[in-house]
Amino acid sequence: MLLSPSQVGKHYAVTSAGVRKWIREGKLKAFTTPGGQYRIQEQDLVQFLTNHSMPVLPEVSKSKKRVLVVDDDRNILEVIHAALAPDTSLGVTCTDNGYDACILAGTLKPDLVLLDIMMPGINGFEVCRRLKTNPQTSNARVLVITGFPDKANIDRITEAGADHWLKKPFQIDVLVAEVNRLLGVPAMATP
Repeated sequence: MLLSPSQVGKHYAVTSAGVRKWIREGKLKAFTTPGGQYRIQEQDLVQFLTNHSMPVLPEVSKSKKRVLVVDDDRNILEVIHAALAPDTSLGVTCTDNGYDACILAGTLKPDLVLLDIMMPGINGFEVCRRLKTNPQTSNARVLVITGFPDKANIDRITEAGADHWLKKPFQIDVLVAEVNRLLGVPAMATP
């Protein structure tokens, strides 16, 4: 799929001039038509969005699996993003709080949510419950990542509708394998 700067701008609430600026600065890859107009390929836009931690909207990329990562620890977000972003079949979006996770999930309609449970404000239990009871997001798979895997928390995770859980700290290859399993995609190589 090819997109014009104005189409990209419409999806991301920026002006077409702003999109053209990204292109001229070399941030967003595009080509020029014989008529002098910029066109952006879907995979180049998705790469740009992923590199800049921007959401990959469903209408922009129908071929990618959408993954939403939610953790209040920025280091964990960076580690998970670095592990998953090289897989070009995934669109990875990160946020550090439950409130934004609920909003982003409604917009992105993620295929998978990686979710910390112990967060200030709206915790992961509540985020999971809201995702699973909302018809627009109920099909999203939920992988909980927790540093507190006691029986009570695991029971609450299960009751909230999570598909699986991993204990922090986790091995990157185990995380990637579980992401692939839950998404039903072939295994990708870890960096």
